[in-house]
Amino acid sequence: MAFKLLPFLALTSFYIFLTSFVSFSVAVRHRQHGRAHVPPETVCHNTQHPSYCKHVIAHHHGNNVYDYGRISFRKSLSHSHKFLNLVDSYLLSPSYLSQSTIRALEDCQSLSQLTYEFLSTSYPTVNRSSYVLPYSQADDIQTMLSAVLTNQQTCLDGLQTTASDPKVKDDLSVPLLNDTNLHSVSLALFVKGWVPKKKNRPSSHEDTGGNCSRL
Repeated sequence: MAFKLLPFLALTSFYIFLTSFVSFSVAVRHRQHGRAHVPPETVCHNTQHPSYCKHVIAHHHGNNVYDYGRISFRKSLSHSHKFLNLVDSYLLSPSYLSQSTIRALEDCQSLSQLTYEFLSTSYPTVNRSSYVLPYSQADDIQTMLSAVLTNQQTCLDGLQTTASDPKVKDDLSVPLLNDTNLHSVSLALFVKGWVPKKKNRPSSHEDTGGNCSRL
């Protein structure tokens, strides 16, 4: 009886070894490619608006800061386009608006065009990379994303201080504030995933980026 069990035991042992080896190999590959799952709470912990950040990315498939960053970026790009269209719609029929409202809308239009341009310029790099970027490239994108937040605030200030039409002010202020929070999340996730941790500008031989994954 013991002799007959030997082939069965050997086969069972080999199957267990093979299963363990495959599982280990998959886990290693996932870690090497930065695909180990990280929950939204961890990614959003150090952002300016953790609750809003989790709201933005919680119901979307993602494994790490790069996946979640791309989700937020796509939403930022989409929302910025919608807001630009909303501003444009008011300027298509300006006859019933006051001159101060029209000027505020024209300023918002220019700023929104820049915001959409900055996000459109930044997104391809974010979409194709899952590693820390070279310093100069990361700095350029971070500068544009910071400018997006400045544009949002400038547009909001203009609407609140010069726009005399309360309907225009109310219609634009809510999406403007929501989009500002969204763009802030995109910036925070970009800094967390793509920007080198070293704050000082590296020497030329260090400014080469790399395949170091985060979260």
